[in-house]
Amino acid sequence: EIVVCVPARELIALGFLVPTRIFAPYRPDLKGLRISGGDFSLRDPELQSRMDKPQLVADIVETWKEHASQRQTVVFASSIQHSMHLRDEFVGAVIKAVHIDGTMETEERKTIVAGIRAGEYQVTPNVDVLTEGFDCPAISCIVIARPTKSIVRWRQMTGRSSRPCDGKVDALILDHSGSCF
Repeated sequence: EIVVCVPARELIALGFLVPTRIFAPYRPDLKGLRISGGDFSLRDPELQSRMDKPQLVADIVETWKEHASQRQTVVFASSIQHSMHLRDEFVGAVIKAVHIDGTMETEERKTIVAGIRAGEYQVTPNVDVLTEGFDCPAISCIVIARPTKSIVRWRQMTGRSSRPCDGKVDALILDHSGSCF
């Protein structure tokens, strides 16, 4: 049975969501990458090598500094190595950042999530840990550094920044994955 949902535009008008702006400064070459279940495979080493290039990682940090330096941010990476590389680049730019992934012990993840919610970190690169079921209204920027063909996954990732919060006027999406094209 088809379920008709309230359009995002209406939820924004009612104050349940904030408006979203998207900035897409980079479109990576995704031709020939393996597709599994209708989406890019995070297990594909070719995807990881195309997304975890030093120049692209540096561009992500520079774009964030230019457009979102005052925003608490979640970054969606294409692999654990990519996520840690992103964290290291943000930390190297003197930005409080922490990496989180599904291979960490549950208690370690809980501690990191509590730190995110407490505002201890400005940028949190992750690999599919904060995609769904994570609610932190203070998040106002999402960096997509992991391509997806799935509108559901896109909405889950970008939705992490759409919750209203005191002083929050919009959500900013920085798409470095080519997913919004």
